[in-house]
Amino acid sequence: FQAEDGIRDKLVTGVQTCALPIYVACFSGSFGYEPVGADEWRRAHLAEADAASTVVLDDQEVIAFTTVLHGEPSWIEILAVDPRWRRRGVATWLLRHAFADLASHGVTGVRLAVDATNAHGATGAYARVGFRERRAFVILELPLSVGSRRDD
Repeated sequence: FQAEDGIRDKLVTGVQTCALPIYVACFSGSFGYEPVGADEWRRAHLAEADAASTVVLDDQEVIAFTTVLHGEPSWIEILAVDPRWRRRGVATWLLRHAFADLASHGVTGVRLAVDATNAHGATGAYARVGFRERRAFVILELPLSVGSRRDD
C-alpha cells in the first residue's frame, strides 16, 4: 500500500466513532456481530484504556482502522478495511504500522483472533505478514426457545 494523495494515518487513543461505519461494513453478517449505536460503540471500545487505534483516512472518509491492546503479548483487537479498499495492501500497512509501534515500546509478541471461515481473505493477509496458527477453537451453539427444557 502506497499512500495516495489524500491518504493519511492518524494515531488516536480508543476507537473513534468515525470508524463505526467501517466496522459495520466489515463485520455485519459475521459470527458474533451485534449491531450497536455510536454511544455503545464508544463505551465498549474506550473501556480499553490502553488501546491505540490507527485510522486511515481518504480525504475526510475513514477507509480502515486497527485497534491494538498493549501488553505482553499485545493483541490486534480489530482490523477493518472498507470493502472498497480491500486487496490494495491497506491491511498489511496497518499491521506493519502496529508491529513497528509495538516494537518501539519493547513489546516482543502480538496475537489476534480471527474467524477461520472469514470470506474476505483475512487469514491469508495475516499469514502474509508472519502470523501462524497457535490454537483453534470450536464454538458450539444450541438455540433454545422460551420455555423449552433439555434434560438429556
